[in-house]
Amino acid sequence: MNAVRGDIVGGLVSAAVAIPLAMGFGMFAFVALGDEYFAHGVLAGLYTAVIVAVVGVVTRDRSTTVYAPRVITTFFLGSLVYALVRSDAPTLRAGNVAQTLAVIFSIILVGGAFQALFGVLRLGTLILHTPHPVMAGFQNAAALLLFLVQIGNVLGYETNARLVELVPNLPSAKPLSVALALFTMLVMLNVRRVTVSVPPLVAALLAGTLAYHALAWFGWSGQLGPVIGPTPAAEVKPWDLPAFTALVGQAGFLEIVPTIVAGGLGLAIIASIDALLCAQLLARPGERRPDSDRQLLRLGLGNMAAASLGGITSGINLGPSLVNRSYGARTWRSVLVNAAAVLATIAFLMPVLAHLPRAVLSAVIMVIAIQHVDRSTLQLVRRVFSRRVANR
Repeated sequence: MNAVRGDIVGGLVSAAVAIPLAMGFGMFAFVALGDEYFAHGVLAGLYTAVIVAVVGVVTRDRSTTVYAPRVITTFFLGSLVYALVRSDAPTLRAGNVAQTLAVIFSIILVGGAFQALFGVLRLGTLILHTPHPVMAGFQNAAALLLFLVQIGNVLGYETNARLVELVPNLPSAKPLSVALALFTMLVMLNVRRVTVSVPPLVAALLAGTLAYHALAWFGWSGQLGPVIGPTPAAEVKPWDLPAFTALVGQAGFLEIVPTIVAGGLGLAIIASIDALLCAQLLARPGERRPDSDRQLLRLGLGNMAAASLGGITSGINLGPSLVNRSYGARTWRSVLVNAAAVLATIAFLMPVLAHLPRAVLSAVIMVIAIQHVDRSTLQLVRRVFSRRVANR
C-alpha cells in the first residue's frame, strides 16, 4: 500500500514539475514561427511528455524515469525551425507554416528512427565517448539562447520579439512585468529556505501567477505583460501522418530530403548523448548501470510516435525524475500517473493554464537555463580569471 501511495504522490508532484517545463520548451521550439504559434508549442511539449512516457512503459521500462523535452534538443529544434523559416529552398520558400511544420515533424520522425537504429546497432557505449568539451559547448549555447529568448516576455512585450528587436522596443517595455519576473526568480531560488515540501519550480509559478492576477485586480493590468492565452483544441490524433504524405507527394520533395536526413541525424546524436548522460546521472550508487542500447531504442520509438502525433523530441528529464523518486515513487506505475496527470491537464486544464503569465513562465525558464550551464565550464572560467599563473 505504501508503495502504491508513493507512486501516486511521486507521479503527481513530478507532473507538476514536468508540465511547466514541457510548456516552456515547446514554446521555445516554435518561437521562430511567430506569436500565433505560441500556444501550439505549449501543446507540442505536453503531447511529448505523455506519448514518450507511455511508449517507455509499453517497451518495458520499469524505472521511475520521467520523460519530457530537454533543453539541448529543444535548442537544436528551435535552430532548425529558425533556419527553415528563412530557407532559400524553393519548396520551403513557396510553402506555408503548415508545410514548415511537416518538415520539422519529419526531422523529428527521422531523428527518432536514427536513435532507435543506434540502439539496434549497439552504439550506446560508443556515443558516450563524445568529447566533453563538445557537449559542454553545445549545452552552454542552448542554455544561453534559452535565456535570451525569454527576455521579450519578461519585458512585457505583447508579441514575440526577436533578439535584434529587443533594444529598439525598449520604450514599450513594462517595468512592472520585469519586477514580477524578478520576484518569481527570487521565489524559485530561495523557497528551499522556507519549505522543502514544495518543488521550487511549482512554488515560483504559483507565487508569480498569484502576484500577477493580484496586480491586475488592483487595476495595473496595462503595466503587465500578456498571459499565454487560449490554445487550439487539444486533439491527440495522428494528424501529422497526412501532412507527411502530402509533403512526400510534392514535386520538390527530393530537394529537402538532405535537410530532413541531416537534421534527423544531428538531432538523434544530440538526443542520444544527452539521454545516456542523464541515465548515468540518475543511477544510484551500487545500482546496475542502465542498458544504453535498450534506452536508445526505447527513446527512438517514443520520439517517432511523438512526431506522428504532434510532439517534439523528448529525453530523460532530470528534475521531474528526481522529484518523482524523492516523493516516494518506486515503480513504473509512477510514470503512468505522471503521464495521466499531463494528459488530464491537456484535456481539462488548458483554459486554466491560458491565464498563466508569460513573464512568470519565462522567469522560471530563465532560472532553469542558468542551472543548465555546464559546471565544469564555470570552474574553468574561475580558474582562468584567478590570480594563479599556472591556471592561466
